[in-house]
Amino acid sequence: MARTVRVLVPGPLRSYTGGRSEVTLDGCGPLLSDVLAALDANHPGIRFRMIDEAGRIREHIRLFVESELARELHTKVEGEVQIICAISGGVQPLPARPRLDGQNAVQDFRIRPIDWL
Repeated sequence: MARTVRVLVPGPLRSYTGGRSEVTLDGCGPLLSDVLAALDANHPGIRFRMIDEAGRIREHIRLFVESELARELHTKVEGEVQIICAISGGVQPLPARPRLDGQNAVQDFRIRPIDWL
């Protein structure tokens, strides 16, 4: 049975949806795989960002169907899918900077050798 499904799209994937945070898909099949196929038909390339070549949900993506985490693409969808992208990376804290109090502007900077393989 065809249905209408609301898909909530995270910021990193909005370039595929023309900047929209929410997409409504009409005529979707009952499974998550059907919804993602319809989403990709309307917004080419977005499915590949969520599903790998082996047909599995990518490890940095979480798909929630009716507010429940979907672990399989054969999960039944009633009306809403939310896509969550994990954010990785970041910056390590910088080392403390030496105080420049006018007395000694040059501190003892030590350089650690790099281990070459």
